[in-house]
Amino acid sequence: MKKAGAISLIGKNAEFREIHEYYRSRKENPLKKMQSVVAVACKDIRVFYAILTKGGLTSILHRMGVLMKNFDFKDLMAFGMFILALLTFVFTFIR
Repeated sequence: MKKAGAISLIGKNAEFREIHEYYRSRKENPLKKMQSVVAVACKDIRVFYAILTKGGLTSILHRMGVLMKNFDFKDLMAFGMFILALLTFVFTFIR
């Protein structure tokens, strides 16, 4: 169940699929399939963390046409629940 998100990410995102293929086919220390899936999941977490801490989320929202002034309390709670679910996934995944 924990790896299902990473497997879905590899299946649907071309960049993460390329990273997965690189990890599997590199000459020095190639990874097995599940090792590569875990490595891609860790990379996804690092990318998401960088977006949140470096302020990249606001530029992404502006590109998508979502303005900060249009958020109400319900949207804020939905985003908070998403962050909580993500952190729960991260903590259960690293154990």
